[in-house]
Amino acid sequence: MLGVFINFLFIVFYCFFCIFLYIRLRKNKSKLPVNIISLSFLYHLIFCLSYWLMSIEGIADAKTYYNYVVYRMPESWLDYFGIGTSFIRFFLFPLVKYFHLSYFSCFLIFNFIGYLGLLFFYIALRKKIFHHLKLRKLLNLVLFIPGLNYWTSAIGKDSIITLGLGLLLYGLGLNTKSLKKNVLIFLALITVFVVRPHIALFIVLGLFFAFFFSKLKINFLKKILVLALVIFTLFSAKSFVLEYAGLGKANNVRMLYEFVTYRQSLNLEGGSSVNISNYSVPMKLFTYLFRPLLVDAKNPLMFIISFENLFYIILFSSIFSLGFWRFLFKNFNFYLRFNLFYFLITLLVMANTTTNLGIAVRQKTMIMFSLITIIFLYKCYRLDEKACAEKNIPCL
Repeated sequence: MLGVFINFLFIVFYCFFCIFLYIRLRKNKSKLPVNIISLSFLYHLIFCLSYWLMSIEGIADAKTYYNYVVYRMPESWLDYFGIGTSFIRFFLFPLVKYFHLSYFSCFLIFNFIGYLGLLFFYIALRKKIFHHLKLRKLLNLVLFIPGLNYWTSAIGKDSIITLGLGLLLYGLGLNTKSLKKNVLIFLALITVFVVRPHIALFIVLGLFFAFFFSKLKINFLKKILVLALVIFTLFSAKSFVLEYAGLGKANNVRMLYEFVTYRQSLNLEGGSSVNISNYSVPMKLFTYLFRPLLVDAKNPLMFIISFENLFYIILFSSIFSLGFWRFLFKNFNFYLRFNLFYFLITLLVMANTTTNLGIAVRQKTMIMFSLITIIFLYKCYRLDEKACAEKNIPCL
């Protein structure tokens, strides 16, 4: 009875807290479209409720995480502390054991976390394209992409890593070299690391390459120091990340190749699995990014996802323009360079090791923020060029 009362109070508090945030946004008279944000939160909440209902009857990681904490009796909360799955259990433990929150209440908390990540990404990119109304309207539609809402609305790693990536892009998007920017980036890296350390490693590599291949005014000595720091970090974290990824003590190219080959043979018995071992590299990349297509759809969920992938294909078609490649080679903006390198590094690794389309659909949300950012920055560049041409003035 006490648990029911506590959960009722929590849900009431959750509703009033959301209303309070809405009122604050209204009073602050921010440049953000409050109505769009409010609608997108309700939209995200609908996906949360749908995921919760389906997970009750079906098989879901969210239910596994929650039940593990409910039915296991560790000696202390710290017994759960760890990376990846262990961290989700660690996060859930006080909510379940101390506050007696139900499965549904925990879903609401993770839903809010996932939406915050989506919102940080939206705000960061909106600042970059703010002077183009058409792009702002198109970006509003991005908030309603089903996959970005569905996978980030449930108990699990995806909600937390979405918050980490959103914080990272928001922090990198700040113009000033302030303490706030550095703190946000650090918090983002920690948030990503505790659920998927290999993705945190890819982020560090992306930041490193962006640092060297952008127009930041940094002297040679500082670049050498950063290079030394990154090399030290990579070597220090190598064994831990490899162990987490299942590579154990892999220390040469042959062992890495065997691991990739083994990963390509996993999960081939499922209905959403594809054998990528004989695919060319471009086909592996396409499969990871844009499948299932309509012809692959075997259930209603995959059918909906196939339409979402069609939207991504249309968005991605910009790369076949010569102007896009001129934009990439001409623009040395740090924000763009990071998104480009992080996207490429993560895509190459994940596309060569993921055979299950269901897993790919869920995990590719980790790179779609960067892909969408790159395409929107390119479209902004094209509109700026067009405006300069009409006014007969040189573009910066």
